Amino acid sequence: MSPINVPITDVEDQAGTLWVIAGPMLYSGSLGSLTTVLPGPTNPGTYPFGGLLYTTKLYVSNKDGELWSYNGAWAGPTSIDVDGEAVRFTRFVDVTAVSTDVIVGTEGTGYYELIGGDETNTVRRPDYNISGLYKGAINSFFFDTAESSLFACTTGAGLWRANYTAGEWLWFQE
Repeated sequence: MSPINVPITDVEDQAGTLWVIAGPMLYSGSLGSLTTVLPGPTNPGTYPFGGLLYTTKLYVSNKDGELWSYNGAWAGPTSIDVDGEAVRFTRFVDVTAVSTDVIVGTEGTGYYELIGGDETNTVRRPDYNISGLYKGAINSFFFDTAESSLFACTTGAGLWRANYTAGEWLWFQE
């Protein structure tokens, strides 16, 4: 493999197999021998990939409104748009310590819950009319398992914290 000459934006370890996002490309393999992933989620270069997460399967997002998963074979894409515009997905967070869902952020349309970890069954959160978090670009998440608190680090909307109560995330701006 030739050197990767663009910034690496995310890395996940799936039981010894590394998955790496670098610019518009997705690679997998072992350290020193990464190869381009084909077939699978390809990105023609319109927007880069958003993020990776490995729980019981690998999740991949991109900024063209697509969600993919890999569990021995590729599933997807699930394409999502808001008002005719592709959702620009960012990072995932594993909150399965308190919920069966997986969460993925966006650049300006809140975040999506993958119900039961299923990328084809999504719910957009928070409601657009009640939270400044909805309009912020969620760059990353941090989940504090000891406190069951989720933090959303945004551009344009500050730092947010949510507590998981009665099956819902209750958000507060820090």
